[in-house]
Amino acid sequence: MEQSKNSALNPSIIKLLDEHNFWVHKFRAEKNGNRVFIKSEKGRVQECLVRRLDLDQTNSLKTLKSDFDYKITANRWIIVELVMEKVNPLFFMVPLTVFNSPTNWFIDNEQPSKLHNHMSNWEIKIYQKALPEMSGYLMEKSLKNLV
Repeated sequence: MEQSKNSALNPSIIKLLDEHNFWVHKFRAEKNGNRVFIKSEKGRVQECLVRRLDLDQTNSLKTLKSDFDYKITANRWIIVELVMEKVNPLFFMVPLTVFNSPTNWFIDNEQPSKLHNHMSNWEIKIYQKALPEMSGYLMEKSLKNLV
């Protein structure tokens, strides 16, 4: 699908993709964000769920595991559009593989009962004071590492 048809996708994300020789292969607007399949010039496809986090309202973003069929793979990512008052948005590209080793920022909220498995989620917590430590997941850096 052409990038011009992705009107719900932040133009800054498209610009970052272009700068690193990626393009939007497929795009789908969903209830919990925009699902984007990006493709590199080498033909590698990455599946991304783009989510918006307004840090002035909350510091936590939860993504249902069912949004990724409960599977962590190396080509699946959550792109966080971090919005703060009077600051340009920041874009983080977090690989799902971080949830294999949960931390204070990357939390695996597994529901112990199969009855409640549909409520299992992965949570990303971002604090203004921790932004320098999160810089390793800036979208620009993640895309450079994929090339």
